[in-house]
Order: sequence, then C-alpha cells, then structure tokens
Amino acid sequence: MWWTISSLGTRPTIGSPSPAGVPYVASMGKESLFARDTIAERDPGHEGRYRATLSDNWNAPFVPQGGIATSIALRAMSEELDVPDQRLRTVTTAYAAQVKQGDAEVDVSVLRRGRSMSQVLATLRNVDEPAGHTSVAVFGTRRPGFEFTELTFPDVPPPDECRSWDDVPPDFEPRRGGPATFWDSVTSRVAVGHLPWDDYEPTGSERVYWYRFQEPPLLDDGTIDPLALVTLCDTMPGAVFERLGPGGPEWVPPSADLTVHLFGDADAEWLLARNRARHAGDGYASLDMELWDPERGLVAYATQVMFFVFPDGPPPPGPAPSPSCSGMKEVGWREHGCPSCCPTARSCFQRTGQQPTSRSSGGALYQRQRSRRGRSGSARRPFSQRSAVHGSTSAGASPRKRRAAVLAQRSASGVNSSSSPRAASSVWTNISSHAMAAYPAGSAQP
Repeated sequence: MWWTISSLGTRPTIGSPSPAGVPYVASMGKESLFARDTIAERDPGHEGRYRATLSDNWNAPFVPQGGIATSIALRAMSEELDVPDQRLRTVTTAYAAQVKQGDAEVDVSVLRRGRSMSQVLATLRNVDEPAGHTSVAVFGTRRPGFEFTELTFPDVPPPDECRSWDDVPPDFEPRRGGPATFWDSVTSRVAVGHLPWDDYEPTGSERVYWYRFQEPPLLDDGTIDPLALVTLCDTMPGAVFERLGPGGPEWVPPSADLTVHLFGDADAEWLLARNRARHAGDGYASLDMELWDPERGLVAYATQVMFFVFPDGPPPPGPAPSPSCSGMKEVGWREHGCPSCCPTARSCFQRTGQQPTSRSSGGALYQRQRSRRGRSGSARRPFSQRSAVHGSTSAGASPRKRRAAVLAQRSASGVNSSSSPRAASSVWTNISSHAMAAYPAGSAQP
C-alpha cells in the first residue's frame, strides 16, 4: 500500500506510482479526458435529442470503443430522465452499426419514469446515419432486500508486482490496425494471463487485469463516474485471445452487444477485472467480466457477445484443437491436421492446405505423430470422454468404433448428408466469401 497526495486529501491507495512521465492526477474530476469526451448537450430544436462529438482518443482500434459510445448515450439518458435519486443499475446496448469519430446525435425516450425505478431508451448514431447503437437502461433508487455476493475477489499480486502493457518489446509487431488509442488513456497490468508478445501454450481463457485511468473521472464525492466503469467493462474479447494463444489467423472482435450491471461505488486508483470467454461457436463468442474495487468489493458485472471477422479469410470450419494438443504445439492450429487430437473438428488444414476427410488421408504429419504416440494417435481424448456427441461410447474404444458410434447417433437423430465435413466446408466457404466482401479489412463493426 502506498500514499497518494491530492487536493482531496491524503488517503491510502492500493497500487504503485504512475510510469515515469505520466503523472497520476487524483483531483481531475469533471475536467478529466473521459468527462470531456462523453459530453452530451441538449438540442433545443428537437425534443429528446442530444448532440455529442466522438473523439478518436478512445479508438479500439479502428473506431471509438463501444463502451465510450454507450457512456455518451447514458449521459444523455440521465439528463433526459433528470431524477438524481435514481442511479444507473443496468444497461444493455445492441451495436447495430458503427459510430465513427465525429459529430453524433442521441435520440432519447423515457419509457417510464417511476417513483423508485425508471426505464430509458436511446439510440446513438452519426449525423444523417440510419442506425448506430441502441441502449436500454434501468435507473433506480435503493430498495429493501437481501445482500450477498457469490463471487470472490481474485487472489492476485498487487499492480506493482504485475507486468505492464507499457513494456512493449522493440521487435513486437501489433496486429492489423496498430495500437488502440484507448490504451493511451487507460493503463493495465496483467495479474493472470498473457501479453500479446508472449509465446505460451493456452490452458484457458481467464484473464485478471488491473485497470487505471490516467486521468481518473471522479465525481464531487471522490468516487469514480459509474459511466467510466461501463467503459472498462467493454474490454472482454481479450479472453478469446488468451484461450486461442499465439500463432493463429488474424482476426478482429466486433461487439454484437454489451450488458453491464452496476452494484456500487468505486474510488480506488486501480480496479481489478476478471474476464472469461465461456463459449465460442458459429462465429460468435460469449464473454463475461467481473469488476472489483479492492476495498469496496464487486462494483460491476458485464456480459457480451462478440463475433469474428477475419481480414485475411476465415480459418477451417470446426473448433480449434484442444490446448493440450501436441500437434498444435508443433505447427500451429491452422496447419494442424491430426483429427484424433480434436475428434469433433469437421476438418483440419495440412501444410499443403488440403482438408483430410479421414485419418488415412491425414498426411505425413499425422503419420509421424501416430508413430510417436502409438496406434490411438492421441495422448488425450477429452471430447470422447465428456462430450455428448459421443454419447456413451467407451473412452477406451478404438477410433474406428468411436467413429461408427458417432455416425449411428447422427443417423438415429435424422442428420442428413448435408452435415458432412465436405458439405459443411462448402457452406462455410460460400458464407465467408460474402461476409468478407461485406466487411472489408479494417472494418470493426458491421
């Protein structure tokens, strides 16, 4: 614990001093960059309309971050509701179209203004654009009820003992689009997980990060603006990067939506975020995040659905191999071609780019792996033991028997030949060609 001196007085703060040349100003308040960039002013010529300007200070990486755009909408919603006793409890935003830096308008409608709870709807869009981000929020007063927290604060080192994103190796080349300006205003340190330049074998999606605003957006009572918490919650796709690990195809993670539940005030310099990717499939991923104040406890919980866009073309259909797959360690999951290591995968690429339809066509890579590991061809078969697709098939059964059992289950459930790997690959190719034409390289949202 160390001490921060500010115009608010002296108080203990968990953390460490700011990096050299970047002073931490604890008395910024309404003059902070966040406060200035989320201003929404009433348009006197249109009832329920507000004007705003989206800055490129918060790009992530191509357009302003969805969380900052949602905060602008919330600023207008709070102004239109004008009930100070009711604080923001939850907000859900659907990202229907990009909102780029520049002039924007927010159309706000109070769905219901109640004595203890109110609901507000708003759409933020660039001027003259038909669509943008639509948010629905619930504001409410304190009510009698029960109190408990099922989640627990992560047991992690303090920020000064964690690695920083500022320590970028000189030979590191960022992904397409370059670094996001969002991270010029928010600094982070890794307590659990990895940095983009790490070479590691993925074991899961969990990330635990410390976050801090370079200019803290404090309210008059010294607490952090709750809209700033919403912005911090829109940093969840990193859990997918953590789960996939290095070496895969390049992809960008536009958001389909964002939901944030706010539980209480935060006033710590460093806030702790635990982030996971719960599921990925059909081109989407489901994510969640816990946001903690080290002294006050859980202050926010968020969920999000993101989708995948591949600027250089999509990967082969089906799931990536398990993190324990030794074939992936050798050649990377895009080139890995051993179906026995990922038995539910529809197909895999070989070094030649061919899609093997059976083990016998797995190529020289598979033959080398088979000779090293024995006839089964795989050291682990987690899906054959746990996944419902294999039903009650014995974990010790031969690969041929397991395959026969899967085919029998498909036949019994009425799955036709269109679900075969070859047909699925054809459908994927047709869909992907249209999708990539619609969303060119550099597109961050549809």
